[in-house]
Amino acid sequence: MISRATAVAFASILLGACNTPTAPTTSAAFATATRAVSQQNAKASPENCTFSRGTTTCTSTTQYQETSTHQEYSGCRYGPQGVTGSRVRTFSDVDQVTVTTTTYRRGKSDHVYDTQTTTTRQRLSSTQTSDVCQPI
Repeated sequence: MISRATAVAFASILLGACNTPTAPTTSAAFATATRAVSQQNAKASPENCTFSRGTTTCTSTTQYQETSTHQEYSGCRYGPQGVTGSRVRTFSDVDQVTVTTTTYRRGKSDHVYDTQTTTTRQRLSSTQTSDVCQPI
């Protein structure tokens, strides 16, 4: 059985697709829905803990893929007469997101006194999905 968040994510994607009769555009709903589905399938490593000088330091890492789109705008020449135009190129991007959380505890207790989280993104692919030149 799928969770409610997954169902909402898929519904957002499907409804967003019916809403665009032309080339794909940047969609915050699509990126959010895809991120929600990807985070549910994220791979988390078990906590790696060490004890030194009265502090227990635990580090955990989670990785997931995030899909989004972006658009690039430029000028172009439209038609046989070369009328000044505007070009919109749409790209579908896939990023590898790594979230590392480090937790510091006093001694061997569960008393957490500091937590640090870092997020890094690495672009895995960027594929052009449309290229449209229109007269201004």
